[in-house]
Amino acid sequence: MRTRVHRTTREEMETTITFNRHEGVAECCTADPAVMRRWTRAGWRLEVLGRYADGTPRTWQTAVPWRLAVKFGRPRAAGTAGDGDAPSASGTPRGERIGGAEA
Repeated sequence: MRTRVHRTTREEMETTITFNRHEGVAECCTADPAVMRRWTRAGWRLEVLGRYADGTPRTWQTAVPWRLAVKFGRPRAAGTAGDGDAPSASGTPRGERIGGAEA
């Protein structure tokens, strides 16, 4: 009989970024696999902090120059549409026009 491994819930997945001005680095830690994948795609070298009982990674950390972390985490300008944007009240993604040419 296999034992059940407790997994981190969505509410427990957090990301912290601590800026160390003296050293000029941002110390980043996450329990969210989606954030970990973004950091990996950005080329940041990650270290596994913790693991589940079955050995799979649970939390990750990295340290990058603080300017990279600020640029990476900067929100988009207001009114710009992106892949993760929610639909507007009309049910279409923001910035998309229905039934005709752009105005």
